[in-house]
Amino acid sequence: MDRESALAANRALCVESLGDRLGNQLADVTRFGIGLTPASPQRPATGRCRLGGPALLNPGTAWPEADGLPLSLFAVLDMDELAPWAADQSPLQTGLLNFFHLDLRHDFDLNDPRTCAVIPAASDQALAATPPEPLAEFEIVHLHAEYGTTLPGPYLEYAPDVWKRFEPDDEVREEFEDDPRSFV
Repeated sequence: MDRESALAANRALCVESLGDRLGNQLADVTRFGIGLTPASPQRPATGRCRLGGPALLNPGTAWPEADGLPLSLFAVLDMDELAPWAADQSPLQTGLLNFFHLDLRHDFDLNDPRTCAVIPAASDQALAATPPEPLAEFEIVHLHAEYGTTLPGPYLEYAPDVWKRFEPDDEVREEFEDDPRSFV
């Protein structure tokens, strides 16, 4: 399904479920999403998307660290494959994104931005980079991408701001007891 068809199907479902006014309001906050699941013979890997394995970095790129502690590679996303669906929501339209996190015992707060890093690499230049000691590579799990649409959930940090913008009519207000989280 292409992006426009996915948006149209989502809008139709929202309008059918919530009526024209509220359904269209909800459809207006639709975002494109990509679900990543382990690849299988029936669901082939999407480009070089994977969990684990060596990082794929441009020559000369330093391995990321937090106060001298090396970060572990968590995943590599192949934006050459994913960006056409993610479009303007993607920080990178081509190449690879390497996701790192601090996986060793440490005294960092997990909300500390130093505990993670995202490093881009050019697809045609990236080389496999072995992690520094004492890290080991995680087993490679190739990923299959499923493209679709998503709506903000009621429990996300930004959700109250999104839900405040909705103006349900009396019938919807009555049905969902004026709590938009009820219909998500």
